[in-house]
Amino acid sequence: MSAASKDVLAALHQLLACMQHHTEEIQPPFVRDIRREAPEIFQVVQSRRRDVIQRYFGKLFEDGRRSGIIRKDVSTRLMIEMFVGVTEAIMNPTKMAELGLTPTTGYINIIKVMLEGLLTEKGRSK
Repeated sequence: MSAASKDVLAALHQLLACMQHHTEEIQPPFVRDIRREAPEIFQVVQSRRRDVIQRYFGKLFEDGRRSGIIRKDVSTRLMIEMFVGVTEAIMNPTKMAELGLTPTTGYINIIKVMLEGLLTEKGRSK
């Protein structure tokens, strides 16, 4: 594996660990209450989440494409929009409660499914 591929995978693992750390204390009732009692704050959370996905995952996807571990047949912009769409559809209080998810398990599963579909054979083998 090239140094660039290792760097992308290391950065991805760090980003995922950081997300897991920051979401593990957040429980669905808290998110539900924020959405219900302070919808303007929930909108800020949604907006910031979109920005974080675009900024950090966009860079990782581009770097991964250059190093050959992320598919090149799907545009980075489309990857980002799919990631944002799935995250917004699943990571809301109603859907999380319906599916019995915590923020941590929700993010882990979204990322696992999304990234496995975006990786090339080279990326999956690492």
